[in-house]
Amino acid sequence: MDHISNEASVDLFAIGPSGILGRTIAFRVLFCKSISQLRHQILFVLLDIFQRFRGFWAPVVSWLHPRNPQGILAMMTIIAFLLKRYTYVKVRAEMAYRRKFWRNMMRAALTYEEWAHAAKMLDRETPKMNESDFMMWSW
Repeated sequence: MDHISNEASVDLFAIGPSGILGRTIAFRVLFCKSISQLRHQILFVLLDIFQRFRGFWAPVVSWLHPRNPQGILAMMTIIAFLLKRYTYVKVRAEMAYRRKFWRNMMRAALTYEEWAHAAKMLDRETPKMNESDFMMWSW
């Protein structure tokens, strides 16, 4: 029989942020005397961040000036490289998801027919390599 008690059990729980950045911000807010002082400090922090990054972004923006064709060419080359690099990310992710699905179906198959169907679909989803690709790796 269960024992009934009038005492309530309370688990440990965290009060406030747990990360170092969150705790730092919380202490800064707690040590402000007023909301106007907090706004003043936030303004100075944002201006300091802006001043630091302005030194980095000024050359990047100057590359895009119409009288600087080398900079524009460099930026277009970088953009073209990034577009080519990340064009098929979604397609590859979908293919990997489908392969994982059919692999799991093979594991969970109850009959040979289910297993054979999942194996056939997995084989169909797996990208094929040409024999010329094997020659490249043979050295």
